[in-house]
Amino acid sequence: MKKIKRSLALILAVMMLACLLCACGDKAEEKNVPAADIAAAVAEKIGKTDALAAVDGNWIKGWMKADVANFGDYTVYLNAIGANVDEFGVFKAGENMSVSEIETMVKNYLDLKLQSWMDEYMPEEKYKVEDASYEIVGNYVMYTVLSAEDAQIAYATFKEMLG
Repeated sequence: MKKIKRSLALILAVMMLACLLCACGDKAEEKNVPAADIAAAVAEKIGKTDALAAVDGNWIKGWMKADVANFGDYTVYLNAIGANVDEFGVFKAGENMSVSEIETMVKNYLDLKLQSWMDEYMPEEKYKVEDASYEIVGNYVMYTVLSAEDAQIAYATFKEMLG
């Protein structure tokens, strides 16, 4: 009986030590990259730094129905030169808005954009609105209304900067 108790105590001690060592493992830190830096890198990689302009909080409030004070950080770029609907945005969750809430906001905005599209208005650009998408990396959400090629570059840049 004494041998069994010692064996159990030894096994229990080894298991506790193993759990302690596992708990102290190296944890990946979440990157904290300013949304403006991500957006600027995306604009540069897709070659549209001159054509895109950042919007202010009033635009977010009006179109996305959100108060920018709730985000940890954000940047949205819209086409400012030429005849296209290119657009993308990067949002970081904050204390008052979670990633899932940002995801819902982005979905609703992209749905609104498609539902309010007038077919006679730049029909050659409608595919960008129809193919609009978003991706999530950690506490960040990025959406794109871009060509498939530009969206692919945008998301690769987004992941690279946060990965």
